[in-house]
Amino acid sequence: MPGERARQRRRWDSTRGRAFAAIAAARVAGVRGDSCEAARLAAQAESLGSLPQRLTARLLAAEALVGGGDPAAARARLESAYREANACGAMRERDHAARALRELGHPVHRRGAPPAAATGLDRLTAREREVAELLADRLRNREIAERLFLSEKTVERHVSRILAKLGAASRVDVARTVERARAETRVR
Repeated sequence: MPGERARQRRRWDSTRGRAFAAIAAARVAGVRGDSCEAARLAAQAESLGSLPQRLTARLLAAEALVGGGDPAAARARLESAYREANACGAMRERDHAARALRELGHPVHRRGAPPAAATGLDRLTAREREVAELLADRLRNREIAERLFLSEKTVERHVSRILAKLGAASRVDVARTVERARAETRVR
């Protein structure tokens, strides 16, 4: 059935194209200050698009709702976008939703390490654990690179992965996690 697959593909491409067009039109309406039209177009894009498009459209709709004076509806959209983006690993969209929620005065709390892992450090590779230990000693990337005989770029990648694996927002959070683990091992 190659003909059927081709028809399905054209239909899919057409739907994605309409979703992209609706997102673009919603952005233009938002810039023009037409919040109602921006929200309507974003809702249309959300109904048509793939997951990334739906998340983008939901965020646009929330911005339009804020501009239109409906922060309660905007909050519901943002919370939904935050949950869905977090579940599927769309970190940019998740962070966008978190910032928008904070701007509305609703704090967003990141979840800590799962109960099975006391510190979360068990998720790190041996090299990432070494880098995390040096982060806890307050070393800069250049100093870590010199100590471990790595390039600064490699250290940056390790730090980025460590932050993602631990769900940490900053190097300070990583340092606190390592210090907690060190304290636990001293107590035992």
